[in-house]
Parts: sequence; C-alpha cells; structure tokens
Amino acid sequence: MQTIATWNLRGSSKNSETIRALLEASKDKHSYVRKEALDILRYSPGEARKFIYQGAEDVDPGIRASSAYALIYIPRLGPGRMGRGDPPPRPPGEKETVVSLMTRLLKDDNVEVRKAACFCLFGYHLEADEARQVLSALEEFPQETDKDARELKDRLRAAAEQQSR
Repeated sequence: MQTIATWNLRGSSKNSETIRALLEASKDKHSYVRKEALDILRYSPGEARKFIYQGAEDVDPGIRASSAYALIYIPRLGPGRMGRGDPPPRPPGEKETVVSLMTRLLKDDNVEVRKAACFCLFGYHLEADEARQVLSALEEFPQETDKDARELKDRLRAAAEQQSR
C-alpha cells in the first residue's frame, strides 16, 4: 500500500506537501518504499528543489538525512541510460546551495544526518574554496565514534583535501 501511495506522488512532486510526504516516505521501514521515495525526490523538477532544501533544515533528523540523500548529484547520461532518463534541469546555483546545506549538516548532532551529508557531498566536484569550507566543517565536529561515519568523514576529508589544491 505504501509503495502505491509513494508511486502516486511521482507526478505531483512540485509542492511542499508532496515533497514533505516523500521525505517522510523515505524513512519508511520498507526499503522498497524508501528507494522509490528517494528516486522520485532525486528526479523532482527544479521548482520543487527548494522544498527539499527546506527539509535539510527541518527539526526532524530523519527529514534532514532524507533531504541530503535526495540532493545527491545525478549526472546527465542521456535518455534511457541506466534505466532512466536524465534528471530535469537544476535551478541555477544548486551546487552552491547544496554544498552550503551539506556543510552545515556535517556538524549536525545526529550521526545519520552527518553520514547522509558526507554521502551527498561525494557526488559534487568542489571548487577549492568549497573544499576548504568542507574541511573546516569536518574539523569542527569532534571525533566520530560511529565506524561508518568515521570512514565516510575520512574519505570526504581526503577528497576535499585533493580538491582544495
């Protein structure tokens, strides 16, 4: 039933209520529902992206993490490649917006949010100043106790150090 409800939101992912419902669905206990909701969010049109940005600042850590996963960069591969068409055009300045949001989420109190922010940032080529911002944010948070979060943080640090040159 959840999958059908999530699937039905596919064509209407342009308003705040629908985006919120998809962000909620991306926290579902069933992996297929989570996957479908995130897939719809990642391919949402440019005008809906602002609602995903708002989710990155939500009080619910699950919504913040879902927003980070929804903002993962999807490259344009050409129609029909990888089983999907290209994502719709992104709003001007999206990369800068996403990097700014994810840099803040790297310092989040919730470990799952920090992991999602790291994962999201891996998809973006950072300019030198953006890479330095990421490195600064990574230094501001104390040592990770979660093994996965620590490994993601270390990998992101290495990538940002390389891109900061």
